[in-house]
Amino acid sequence: SSSSSSSSSSSSSGSRSSGSSSNNNNDVVVVVVVVVVVVVVVVVVVVAVVVVVVILVVVVPVIVVVVVVVAAVAVAVVVVVVVVS
Repeated sequence: SSSSSSSSSSSSSGSRSSGSSSNNNNDVVVVVVVVVVVVVVVVVVVVAVVVVVVILVVVVPVIVVVVVVVAAVAVAVVVVVVVVS
């Protein structure tokens, strides 16, 4: 009877260890998923910031130049009209 009880205890401990290892595997998967999600979020935020900076650096000066040119042309047209009239 003693040998059977020892074998049952060893089998139960084995099942416990396998269960804990599966839990550890689940924990590892969760950690990996969290890390991947965090990395993706950081990359998306960085790309968004870079896009905004590029827009501010490139598009805004172009808009300013276009506005200045249009204003200069408008002023020139007004001056020509006044002079001709």
